[in-house]
Amino acid sequence: MNLTGLGAGDFGDEVAWLHEELAKRGLDASVDEQKRKFFGPTTREAVRKFQTIHGISQSCEVCEKTAALLASQPAASPSAELTPPAKTLANESRQPGVVGSAGPAQPPQPSIPIPVFEFEHQVSAVRSPVVNGDGSERQTADGAITKIFYAFGRVIHCQTRTGVSGLRVETWDKAALCPELVDCTFTDDEGQFEIALSEPYLVALFGDHYPELVFRIFRGDQFLQHRDSISWNLHATPSRGLLLRIYVGSDPPSDASSLRPTPAVVRGRAAHAIKGPLPGHTVTAFDQNLRAQTQLGTPVITNEQGRFAISYTPEPLLPFGKDKADLFLRLTDPRGVEIARTKVICHAPSTSSVDIVVGGDALRRPSEFERLSLALLPRIRVARGTDLSEEEVHLLACSTGLTESLVKTFLASARIAGKSGIRHEFIYAIVRAAGVTDRRTVFSQNPATQRRALEAALKANVIPGRLFDLLEDALHKVEQASIDLALESPNPSAVPSLLEVLRTVLPTDAAAREFVSVQRQHQGSSKYFWARLAERSTFASLGVLESLQFVIQIDAATRHHLPMVRALQRMRVSGRIRTSRDLARLTESDWASLIDSSIDGTPVGTPNAIVGATPTEKASKYASALAETMEHAFPTVAMSSRMSRDTLPGSMASANFLDTNPSFEFGKIRLSRYLADNPRALTAVQADQRKGVIEHLSAVERLLNLTHRYQYMRPLLIDRLLSAQAIHRMGKNRFVEKYAGLLGSDVAVSIAAKAEKVGTAALALFVRYHSATNSTAAYVLPGIEGFKKDPQGYLDSLKPGKIGAEGGVDRRAEKEPS
Repeated sequence: MNLTGLGAGDFGDEVAWLHEELAKRGLDASVDEQKRKFFGPTTREAVRKFQTIHGISQSCEVCEKTAALLASQPAASPSAELTPPAKTLANESRQPGVVGSAGPAQPPQPSIPIPVFEFEHQVSAVRSPVVNGDGSERQTADGAITKIFYAFGRVIHCQTRTGVSGLRVETWDKAALCPELVDCTFTDDEGQFEIALSEPYLVALFGDHYPELVFRIFRGDQFLQHRDSISWNLHATPSRGLLLRIYVGSDPPSDASSLRPTPAVVRGRAAHAIKGPLPGHTVTAFDQNLRAQTQLGTPVITNEQGRFAISYTPEPLLPFGKDKADLFLRLTDPRGVEIARTKVICHAPSTSSVDIVVGGDALRRPSEFERLSLALLPRIRVARGTDLSEEEVHLLACSTGLTESLVKTFLASARIAGKSGIRHEFIYAIVRAAGVTDRRTVFSQNPATQRRALEAALKANVIPGRLFDLLEDALHKVEQASIDLALESPNPSAVPSLLEVLRTVLPTDAAAREFVSVQRQHQGSSKYFWARLAERSTFASLGVLESLQFVIQIDAATRHHLPMVRALQRMRVSGRIRTSRDLARLTESDWASLIDSSIDGTPVGTPNAIVGATPTEKASKYASALAETMEHAFPTVAMSSRMSRDTLPGSMASANFLDTNPSFEFGKIRLSRYLADNPRALTAVQADQRKGVIEHLSAVERLLNLTHRYQYMRPLLIDRLLSAQAIHRMGKNRFVEKYAGLLGSDVAVSIAAKAEKVGTAALALFVRYHSATNSTAAYVLPGIEGFKKDPQGYLDSLKPGKIGAEGGVDRRAEKEPS
């Protein structure tokens, strides 16, 4: 498997294989990164250590040398150093060259001043040109056609009329719109020179117009030719180039005292493809020759934006017979370790722009968040601190050309970031991925979901890649904010906070925060969650796990009514109940008594959410809701308790069966299957009562599909309405009319509607699958008349493969619809 090029932010099987190979050598990434097959900070550190051990330049990404060593056996010795080339960001005219061998890392030098004029275009030399017939175009090595402007000239001495050798010829923009040196060359022994300017290079310097250029001639540092004495109008250049003569005298012109030869310059930016600018790194320029490298100019240190500019003179090139450098750049980190090297730009122009990109193919454009900030912040600054109306949001979208959804996401994330103290970029990524703008919903997400949202946003350039190193810190802050929000009450005037509930069991707020943290990270069943919690020393040492589980369950069942939670805790401490299952034995009157009781002088009462005209009505509704909730949660316990107090035939025996068979649960296993699997289940029931118990419990099992309240089920048992089918046959209107007084109108209508749904579904299944309506397809043999007419043919028709094919009749064909 080829690991070359893996770096920060990558996912997949290649990263998983990288983790395995590093682990074999004792260099482990975090468990989380291994599980997600993610190249994160710990993987990067493991790669760096591996490269240090084997003497490889520490790029913190998998270079060719690193990949080769990882593919070998762990005991293999590291081979010679091989430095990976970095990617060079250039325009279509840039020359990809051969990467030279790595020289010794240069120590960082004080940065030279970067010129005030920032050259933003990227330029380079034309690739290995082939001159066409007319000489005006060149075909590059990749087949692209580039227009070339030529100037062929000769510098002649005014007095001797002979060519002057060794002179420096510079070309400049006559209008001075471009302050950069356009080109530079030297005259040969005959005083001749040649200048070739590619169209992409000129476009980079001058845009969409052809300039008029002038020449400056130097002998050493002495200026010989007046700057405006002769010009080169590119717009009027003949197809075969401009032929010109430039005359120079022995004495310099009178206004030449301030003119000196201008050095060539290469400028650009050093950046990580994901993380952005690399400030404080050292850039060194070199001229590449066949078996040697020559340093050009002085190494410089990148500024805060990662920008650099290196000026160099052509004198080091002359011994190799060239006036243009075959240029490449080397980037070293603040420790002096080489981390990137550009490809060679052959015949580099006098003014070059080269971006050094580490960890990718190209520099990223500004992230989505940065573009939104640039467009929106100046406009919303006047309204800061207030929420914008729908009309104002629409105006912002219209004014900036952005979609309203992006504007709303940006504004909502700004509000949430302001309240939480987390960087706006990270909150924007989470809100954008979630598609919601509510603070509680955003922070209620699973931590793994939040991590995936941030990692994806960094990788997709939704937020700036330079924030990659801050990812773990941001996730920690998001986690703490999520815990804070979970412990808060969504409505303090109506609902107590989770922290108040947990304080009834846990001795410290730190334990409450740990509980919420484990709950947020949990994925799986509730049983597995409590098992995980038991493994944590905080809860194991306190011995409060059972109490904690009880409190969490009754908090939800009591509609988050803290006084009722405390009352039920007191019942548990006194031994009246052991678990939340025992609450299913409480009747409405039992719940009403609890509501009327007091805890430490404070009435239990009802939650504010319970609506009623009087306190008595509210208490009655709350008691009924609590009884119904517990009967629905634990139907078997509830049925056992209710039937043990009932006088209906078979009720006491049925309750006895349920109490002696705790493994049986309504809704989890059918009674018939349970009895088949447990032949001794009816041992505790008297023999003459067993049939009645089975019929009674079977009826209860069917009626549980219609209602979980035994008090509503009892009248149906008395009237022998033992199934949904029986109620459905009775008819909805008749059923409601008869039982509205006993059950209540709403309950009667609900039971009739459910019975109709269950009965209709059962009938549909019966018709679809029962043998009474789906008889087995059979073939009918020919009648005896066939035997009389043709005995042998009749016998042949009975052979395998013949029945139904000739003399027989396929009854299935008769059932096919017309």
